[in-house]
Amino acid sequence: MKYNSVMAKDRYKIFVNPAGFIETHFIGNQTPDSVIGAVEDLVKRAKKLKAHEELALILVDVTEVPKIDISGKMAKARKEAVKAMTNAEYDRIAVYGNVAVQILVNTLVMIAGKRDKIRVFASRIEALKWLRG
Repeated sequence: MKYNSVMAKDRYKIFVNPAGFIETHFIGNQTPDSVIGAVEDLVKRAKKLKAHEELALILVDVTEVPKIDISGKMAKARKEAVKAMTNAEYDRIAVYGNVAVQILVNTLVMIAGKRDKIRVFASRIEALKWLRG
């Protein structure tokens, strides 16, 4: 899938944390392109780790997302997120952020049937504790 990488890349950052997990920060209001771009980048990075028989642990920070867009324009992005949750190679994903994000992500996790591998938290400390545990 192609996405507008110029517009999307300024809305998220993905890097390998020195502690050995993939870390993602979503910044500002998201668009379908930014969500799809981030999901694609995460899937590629996790696949590389798994190919080297390493753990693919992912920490997602959505504390800088001021509001959640639940409109139809985000439907494709939500669908891609569920598809990645279902099919991608990873060990655990911990997401932390505000209550609206927690509700949305928990709903997508239930749809994907991945409650054992993906959890949502209010704080980074709680998320890291579960991710590393």
